[in-house]
Amino acid sequence: GDHYRSSFNLREQVSDTLGYRLSGSHDSHDPALLPSVGVSWLAPFSQVQLDYSKTGDSARTLAANLRGGALGHAQGITLAPYSIQDTFALIEVGDLHGVKVDTPSGPVWTDRQGRAIASRITPYADNRVQVQPRSLPRSVDLANSLGIVRAGRGAVSQLSFIVERTRRVLLQTLQGDGPPLADSSMVVDANGSFVTMVQAGGLIFLHDFQEEERYHVTSPDGSGCALEFTLSDSPDPEQYYETTTARCHAI
Repeated sequence: GDHYRSSFNLREQVSDTLGYRLSGSHDSHDPALLPSVGVSWLAPFSQVQLDYSKTGDSARTLAANLRGGALGHAQGITLAPYSIQDTFALIEVGDLHGVKVDTPSGPVWTDRQGRAIASRITPYADNRVQVQPRSLPRSVDLANSLGIVRAGRGAVSQLSFIVERTRRVLLQTLQGDGPPLADSSMVVDANGSFVTMVQAGGLIFLHDFQEEERYHVTSPDGSGCALEFTLSDSPDPEQYYETTTARCHAI
């Protein structure tokens, strides 16, 4: 007859961690619009859901939901944003905090001890667990960012990613108080092993700087000098490389 009801529903996943929902309904026998709003947030250690709805002229509902899991193990307690199933894995990414890891149960982030939990592992199958390189500090490399977990039902697996910290340095070199070092000069360590070459303008890029190492430069004419420079005691882990001026003194 003359009775009808209309509604709308909008959902959006803004990011890996944030989503929202907007909805509303209208009945031709009631002039009021009944709205409903929901927000979901995937925190590093829990899932949070907040919902608000109007169900009548004076009736409203507000609901909050918190979900997650906790694992006790020999090294302490690790929290997870998902319910832990009967087959799961404990993940370690060195001691790095806030690193994103994609797991079969969804994305997780490491805690302050560098640990996270893959809350659901499919038994007797290959399960991919992958560290997202963009979430790593720029001064850190991984030997391998992908791990495969294969376990029987009810097993607790452990997966460790080997972290390699690398300090990269770009040197603007000078020959004592004079001009820059000559192009194509060879940079060696204290044992005489080749490290890199001097680039145009006297630039030297040390891909893996060793703090206790002494670096020497051998020019095309056979003369040699020792590099002297000073770096910060607390480098910024988000900088891909540090820059400083180095002077090369004859030896």
